[in-house]
Amino acid sequence: MEDKAAYVQAMFAAIADRYDLLNHLLSFQRDRAWRKVAVSKCALQPGELVLDVATGTGEMALEMTEHGKVIGIDFCQKMLRQAKTKDASNVDFVLAMAECLPFPDNVFDCATIGFALRNVADIPKTMQEMVRVTKIGGRVTCLEFSQLSNRLSNRVYRFYLFHILPLI
Repeated sequence: MEDKAAYVQAMFAAIADRYDLLNHLLSFQRDRAWRKVAVSKCALQPGELVLDVATGTGEMALEMTEHGKVIGIDFCQKMLRQAKTKDASNVDFVLAMAECLPFPDNVFDCATIGFALRNVADIPKTMQEMVRVTKIGGRVTCLEFSQLSNRLSNRVYRFYLFHILPLI
């Protein structure tokens, strides 16, 4: 698992300065709309404290700032540097691993993760940590790619997701 984490960290460090552009191009500009839908599903109330896990360049965290205070964590310093260049006055960015969140239990009203589960070294541990730091009655929201119901479309999609995207 450490090998995966090191590989993913190096990959994101290499593309940090063009990550947002690649995201917009490779998703055909849909990533912005998907984030908006995910944030709306969080049902955030004014003044809530939100954690964005694997925040990357902070796009998801920035979507949530009008509702309250947001903390975005990521394990790639270069991605966090990109996030800090944005107008993110209501977001604190913290260098941390998704599998070992540096927060006490029951702190956040909501915890999110967007387009990142496939990149963490330990998915169950990441989800367990997100639940641990979220208050009882809080929300955990995951925005991730899924499978299409049409077999042919799903094969094309999976080829694109697992072969074309990593090359780009």
